[in-house]
Amino acid sequence: MRPTSATWTATSWTFFATAEYKRAVLATGSVFVLLLGLYSGVVYHLIILGEERYLQAVHGPEFERYRQQVRRYL
Repeated sequence: MRPTSATWTATSWTFFATAEYKRAVLATGSVFVLLLGLYSGVVYHLIILGEERYLQAVHGPEFERYRQQVRRYL
């Protein structure tokens, strides 16, 4: 299976949210690493918002009930 841009973004966000990311920023002292992580987090959030709008339009109240039971992020 070839990774897609969505897979890359999800992987990037997972990395951004972990302690390893924070250690990488501190170890490298790199502003680029910091900005890349922040950028990935913003892109991931925007993808999720778009998916939620689509699912709300397609499934209506059923998706709203589901959304109330499930957190947006893990």
